[in-house]
Amino acid sequence: MVDFRPEMAGTPPHHEELQKQGLLVERTDGFFVIFVSHQWVGRTHPDRFGEQLQVLQTSLRGIMDGSLQVENDVMSQMVMRFKKLSREQRQQLQDAYIWMDWFSIPQGGFGKSLHDEGALTTTLHDAWNCIRSIPYYVDCCDVFVALVPTLLHNDTGLPCNYRSWLSRGWCRTEMWMKLLSDNEKIPIIMVSSTKKAEFISSTRWVHYPIGEGDFTVEEDRAACCALAETALTFKLKKMLKSSRPNLNLYRYYLARYETFCNLPPATRSLDQFLEDFRFENLQAAIKQKKGMGAIACAVASEDISMLKAMAKAGAPLETTFPEIPEVDLWNGFTPLFLAAMNSWHSEEPLKELMQLKANVNAGCMIGTAAIGTCRKASAVQLMVEHGADVNFAALPTRTWPLSILAGRGAEPAAILKLIELRADVNPPTGCPAWSTLAMLFQGHPHGLDTAQTLLDAKVDLSNKGTYGPVMTAFANLFYAYDNIKQDPPLVVKVVANHPGPALTSAMVYQQTELIEFLLEAKADPMQKNCRGLTSFDLAESSEMKQVLAAEGNSKEGQAYIHDFKSEMIEEKF
Repeated sequence: MVDFRPEMAGTPPHHEELQKQGLLVERTDGFFVIFVSHQWVGRTHPDRFGEQLQVLQTSLRGIMDGSLQVENDVMSQMVMRFKKLSREQRQQLQDAYIWMDWFSIPQGGFGKSLHDEGALTTTLHDAWNCIRSIPYYVDCCDVFVALVPTLLHNDTGLPCNYRSWLSRGWCRTEMWMKLLSDNEKIPIIMVSSTKKAEFISSTRWVHYPIGEGDFTVEEDRAACCALAETALTFKLKKMLKSSRPNLNLYRYYLARYETFCNLPPATRSLDQFLEDFRFENLQAAIKQKKGMGAIACAVASEDISMLKAMAKAGAPLETTFPEIPEVDLWNGFTPLFLAAMNSWHSEEPLKELMQLKANVNAGCMIGTAAIGTCRKASAVQLMVEHGADVNFAALPTRTWPLSILAGRGAEPAAILKLIELRADVNPPTGCPAWSTLAMLFQGHPHGLDTAQTLLDAKVDLSNKGTYGPVMTAFANLFYAYDNIKQDPPLVVKVVANHPGPALTSAMVYQQTELIEFLLEAKADPMQKNCRGLTSFDLAESSEMKQVLAAEGNSKEGQAYIHDFKSEMIEEKF
């Protein structure tokens, strides 16, 4: 690893250069270490012009001096998880060491496959040993940083950002080593610009297994999946040794072991199933009505014969999960939700639950239905054929299936299929699709394609939506708090200023890419949200103001633009 050097500029030196300069150090107890995961923005050099390095340096300086605040992402805040860096933690960054692949792994053999026995020089052996040690490196770090600024790839010209980072096989490998780390207290900070850094949860990471990632060298896929297999095996053993093991989480990870490690589904006998998933006996398995019960274990492990056997023995189809946000399971989800979410990998468990007459329109605690968690058109079609309501929306949130599909990352074809099956594109109540897309746009695998799909389907950009009575009460409470509290958590601003039209929603969530898309689509920046605020009123950062300053289509907007430009000049000087 290398000492954090804010004065380093230009093209970042590689491992061997740093070694010659005596700048590499071996970690010892007491070191404060930042593990930096990043996507290479060039084929032969990860950061040829030092753009990523500059973002990392500037953001870390801002965090250290307090000018850049780091708080939880809005998804974490929605489930009442709040975190901020303390002054002591910011001070620790001043003496931090950096682990990053370009700095910390020998690069002399770059361009040769690590799996080519004829090319395995001492340097390549060292590099491969370092790569196999990534789980250990992650365990030893104090902070995990996902460095994901929006940049153009030096060779392809394609955008590189959090979305593309999530697609890369090696980035997923580092991400999964964090997810499976024995040190659960390691915070994850996503740095997306010099002005934006936030703690992020791993909620959606389970939908991005290593084996489905993009690898430049195909042989690396198996090698990285082997790392996941080792890390997951160790985690499962460690979980069982706990004085109070979390059986729900243990069973989930065990059931999805093969999916996460890119292996074929396991086939278990009844005795083996009960033993592996820690059910005392068959009666205990079929009597469980909450949590990761027998049906859920069979669904998640894609074991159709065991799913049939458990259902025949009388195991309930509608066991409900508690909230397990780290694996995207929420209060009231049933095995059907789990089957729908994982149907991108295999639709067989979903088909079998349909045959077994699972309640296709059962809602969870926030009032959403399982059809909204599908990712493929075929799964949507299957659920509708078995009676799923394409316009199901219950209290307290009244979030429609179309809105859920748009936000959770369904393929655009799935959205089109739902619309084809008569989903209301502009429902009179509830949460509009534009709002959920704005909330989950960062890292959305089909972000702009989904936006274009909604636009083509005539989903109204001006639809403000409505809350139910409970959510309205919360919104009013948060609005009052926002007006009296200086610098409140982001979730306060979000709930207080919802519902609203597409552009104000994107503004509240600070989604620059979506804002630019909506302005190009002629969304009106002067339209007001439920609080009577326009997009200009909601613009807080200079980045947001600059995006809006380019929009001058209305006479009313000209006055705002003049004020914002004057304000930006004042900020600059």
